[in-house]
Amino acid sequence: MGSRGLLDKVCYDHRSDVLVHTGDIITRGSHQGSMAILDFMTNYNITGVRGNHDQKVIEWKCWLDWFFTLSGAAEWLAGLEFAWLEDHQKGHELEGWVNSRRQASRGKDYIWWKHIPEDWIPFSDHYYIAQDLTEEQYAYLTSLPLKIYIPSAHTFIVHAGLLPYDVRYHYDHKRQPLAHVPHIRSLGSSHNRKTEALRNAQELEILSQVPQNTQPWVNLNMRSVLDDKSISKYVSSLCSASLSLILWLGLPKRVPHGLGIGITRCLYVMVFTRKKLHTFRTLI
Repeated sequence: MGSRGLLDKVCYDHRSDVLVHTGDIITRGSHQGSMAILDFMTNYNITGVRGNHDQKVIEWKCWLDWFFTLSGAAEWLAGLEFAWLEDHQKGHELEGWVNSRRQASRGKDYIWWKHIPEDWIPFSDHYYIAQDLTEEQYAYLTSLPLKIYIPSAHTFIVHAGLLPYDVRYHYDHKRQPLAHVPHIRSLGSSHNRKTEALRNAQELEILSQVPQNTQPWVNLNMRSVLDDKSISKYVSSLCSASLSLILWLGLPKRVPHGLGIGITRCLYVMVFTRKKLHTFRTLI
């Protein structure tokens, strides 16, 4: 069942319902499918966050716009694409072919290759989507934030990475936002209002005071926290994947009641395993 079929199944109505996506809305299927989804998201200005694949398309779009301003660039790139299409018919794989052509380049050809970042693969899905973007679709992609915070629901929406505390220190260290009760001048008299204000203050500190959460690469790519406290782009095993969940479960007692449980469930859906990520995206 496609995305539109799923929306029809839940009786989605853009006039009254709020649809929120968690990124990577493109390059997850055929080129035609990616463009159709992007067209839908753009036309209805669907709320969401940017994924790492969305970011890659944005980067390719910027690169193409710049590259084509260079004299002779369009002709060289067209010739390279023709060579790729010919060799692809002979069974060549794109990444290996690109690496081989880059290494074998000499003279002017070498100079042109130097204009393409070393880890970029031209003629990939990201490349062709970037090539076909309309100005409206490009504007939509670049408008997507890295994080969305919903105070009333005590909810964060992020594509890949958001940590509850700075992993360089123990979770109960005084530097950690959740290790102390925030100081707020006026809390009001209602117990519920005080709790809400304290929770919102701590949640804002999670976004601004945890250094890793202010790094775009982490928001777009993080899957695990390794034993050496470094951030990983991939989940290599269930043990490394579950570490992110343990971080949330190990919250200090100074967290206002309810915050830990709600965010733990949210994080479980987002980063616990690759399978969960895939399932969640399929349901969008």
